[in-house]
Amino acid sequence: FKEKGIETYFLKTDQAFHSHLLDPILEDFRQEASAFSFSPPMKKWISALKGEIMTEAPDADYWTDHLRHTVQFGLAAEHLKQENPIHFIEIGPGASTLVAVRENLGSGDSLLLRSLNIKKGERTESHFFLDAIGKLFEQGFSIRWETLLIGDFLPHLLPGQEFMRQPY
Repeated sequence: FKEKGIETYFLKTDQAFHSHLLDPILEDFRQEASAFSFSPPMKKWISALKGEIMTEAPDADYWTDHLRHTVQFGLAAEHLKQENPIHFIEIGPGASTLVAVRENLGSGDSLLLRSLNIKKGERTESHFFLDAIGKLFEQGFSIRWETLLIGDFLPHLLPGQEFMRQPY
């Protein structure tokens, strides 16, 4: 595949997603998923399971089918080709979907980002997430910083600086 310019790599997983090997857990999964209330998408959502744009709220059956059945990624990617420019964010660790999107769309005028990744050296999952947010901001996306920055602020952990000869 390398000679044809197709990127390949081994998936880092212990599960056999989208296969009969998941059959023993499907009913338990469906029951757990039934405890949640799902809403219709507020933004465009292209379902990889169905290969079409989602307009209705998914339910426990949808997520169980997604776990077990073959996804229609090629059909979903065809919907992406109609967007201009393309902004795609992989939600979750790694970049397997990102690689497949790049392969289906080419590099063109698109912004392809990952939201998380396994720790690489000093780069943590937070690094990848914040890097993606920063790139979206650079492209003109409106970021709701107040929701992103919720939590305890620990200014005493910041390196000290002097301003007007007063320590802060």
